[in-house]
Amino acid sequence: PAHPSEAAAAIVSAITDPANVIAKAIELRDTGKVQLALHVIDVLALAEGDDPVVVEARRLKSELLRLRRDEVTAFVSKSLYESSARLLDNGETSWTNLE
Repeated sequence: PAHPSEAAAAIVSAITDPANVIAKAIELRDTGKVQLALHVIDVLALAEGDDPVVVEARRLKSELLRLRRDEVTAFVSKSLYESSARLLDNGETSWTNLE
């Protein structure tokens, strides 16, 4: 399979207005569909670079991960959501970038 950042770049270039992706994820979050919002924002948040829309997507994904963390009961799931949010907060977009 293609590297996630390559797939993200291809999808982002195909989206005519990435801000609409963020707006849809926010709409889903606000209606309690946090997991679906994570699916919607995921690829945009994985794109490389510091485009303001991508940076906002990462911030929103981090927020959604923490909301989802609070919805689940399993300790391992909670830990994965929190760890993923922290990675995004620190500018990482992939576990594979870690040493």
